[in-house]
Amino acid sequence: MTGGEAYAYITRIIVFLNRRYAISFFITPRDFDVLWGWWEKQIPFPVIRDALVRVVERWNKKDRRVYSFANFNYQVKKEFARFADLKLGRHVREIGSARENDSPDSGELARFLDRCPDELRPLKPDLEGIKQAIDSGCLTRRTVRDFYARLVSHFEQDDELILQTRRFLKRISGRLDHREMEKQFKINFLLNRLGVPFLEDFEN
Repeated sequence: MTGGEAYAYITRIIVFLNRRYAISFFITPRDFDVLWGWWEKQIPFPVIRDALVRVVERWNKKDRRVYSFANFNYQVKKEFARFADLKLGRHVREIGSARENDSPDSGELARFLDRCPDELRPLKPDLEGIKQAIDSGCLTRRTVRDFYARLVSHFEQDDELILQTRRFLKRISGRLDHREMEKQFKINFLLNRLGVPFLEDFEN
């Protein structure tokens, strides 16, 4: 597990919370420690996502607003314990979309390609090549990272991306690695905005 992978995981969570609920707050070192702890425990993103949704919706009913990732820690631990039970075979129920035998296939990417946004058309051949790699079981991390680099380069003059990146960088502590966080934020922001599946999920 590399630092780059950890930052990708962390920014994916931050971007999801912002895109789904328009929730943003200053990312303190404590917040980062919480997120890094989830990464170190290798808690799957679907488990994190389900916990975020549960907490936000519960707090919304009480007219409260989350202000830290520590607000989610208990629910994440609870959801992960249930997920671990699934992995151990003690239950066979679904936990949101995080299932015991949940394994992505190229069908999700194929459906995306059928409705590929016009602004992404120049990169569609790259995505079709990635789908072929998934089908043949040879999609590598380097291929994914190379595509992400082309994706960010293609949108480098995009006004919304520039604005949201600036806002994001203002919200994270100066003690964090801004360059790595900026790179990963741009990737995750574009994947969310365009609806592109997270290609890391398909790596072999």
